[in-house]
Amino acid sequence: GEARFPPAFFHLVVVKDVNEVEIRIMAERGVWQKLSSGSFEAYIDLSGLSQGTHDVAVNVRSSVDEVQIVEVKPAKILVSMEPVVHKTIEVKSKTEGNAAEGMIARNIKLDPNYVDISGPESILNQISVATASVLLDGEDASFERSVSVKAFDENNEEHSNISFNPKEVKADVTIVKAAQTKTVGIKVKTEGRIASGYWINKIATDPSTLTITGSAASLDSTDYIETETLNVDGLNSNKSQKIGLTIPEGI
Repeated sequence: GEARFPPAFFHLVVVKDVNEVEIRIMAERGVWQKLSSGSFEAYIDLSGLSQGTHDVAVNVRSSVDEVQIVEVKPAKILVSMEPVVHKTIEVKSKTEGNAAEGMIARNIKLDPNYVDISGPESILNQISVATASVLLDGEDASFERSVSVKAFDENNEEHSNISFNPKEVKADVTIVKAAQTKTVGIKVKTEGRIASGYWINKIATDPSTLTITGSAASLDSTDYIETETLNVDGLNSNKSQKIGLTIPEGI
């Protein structure tokens, strides 16, 4: 079916998700052979609706003449009209499928790694990150590819009624031999003296580990990756910040 939208500053949110309708029809016997589900179109007309919740009738039309629509289920759909809002969110990558045997995908770089997103406020409030899924199908060498940007809810269902700008990002995917990788910890390097009467209870990183690639000798000699220096001088409360990594030669 389709939704006919009113002026652009409103956006449709289907409160009760309805993707299909069931119809009952009447027609002469000779007409039946011409009919299929593609012979019908269901739609709702939102023109003139203001912000808020509305009970909207479901309309059905047939592309084949001499067909009478007797009943439509559901006859109405509950919809909510909300103002469109905008924000910028980070895009993170994930992989699906597998590279060639003995190979793995590492160091997926996205360009851009932030996108603008727009849609109903109630939906956008649930979205903090977008996803760019890279489908692997036996690749044995590094590659670049444009991938679609999507957002998912807590049930891993794709959010509808939202748009992304840009709709696609470029994924630069490094394919390496599985034997040339290693998972190591992260050591935070600090400098300065915290405030008197306080002590550092815990330093945690996100992520807590890294996957590194390199020659066998470089991997054997590397058990952790150290961060750039974190200044804690005068600190008297919890602190969170982004910090770079000091990558050894050959890694």
